[in-house]
Amino acid sequence: MRLLNKALLVVGLIASEPLFAYSANKVWLDDLDNGNFRVRVQYTVPALKEFREAQAIYKSKREAEVFYWHLIRGGEFATGGPAKLWFLPPKSEPSPW
Repeated sequence: MRLLNKALLVVGLIASEPLFAYSANKVWLDDLDNGNFRVRVQYTVPALKEFREAQAIYKSKREAEVFYWHLIRGGEFATGGPAKLWFLPPKSEPSPW
């Protein structure tokens, strides 16, 4: 039985996806023109020491507010979390004038 538990633990660790959690620096709740709600999150990548932005779009205002207040109160978000987050790619060069 102990061998089976250890084998399951090893298989679980190998098969699991890496999950990175971030803390939000700034959070915005936006009403979109099509009736959806967007929660925008600015966060810091500690290893790179740079700011990045992600967004989640909801059809229900209640769901958007729940996620918004979760982040405002210091909660973390992750790439594999319940919210469908889009991580915007960082800019490699400045935009032209």
